[in-house]
Amino acid sequence: QTNEELFTACGDEVLLQVFSFLSPLQLLSAVSLVCVRWHTIANDRLLWRVYLKNCFSHVCNLDYYLASFPCKEAFLFMSVYNSSSWLYRT
Repeated sequence: QTNEELFTACGDEVLLQVFSFLSPLQLLSAVSLVCVRWHTIANDRLLWRVYLKNCFSHVCNLDYYLASFPCKEAFLFMSVYNSSSWLYRT
């Protein structure tokens, strides 16, 4: 099997687990551009919720942001008001 066939055979849950080891920058700049399926998985609400908690839970209470925005957008919103190092965190 080729690499392409291996990734096609993987379930969405497996790819989501693999993507969870990448940084937000990698998801935004590369993974989500590969194909529609990868874009959908890279925008998974639970994945971005983990990024939010890992990167910003020490800054503020995230409940407001999670209630007001989808997780990815809340993550990007919070990044505007914090260090740009958020892009590289996993």
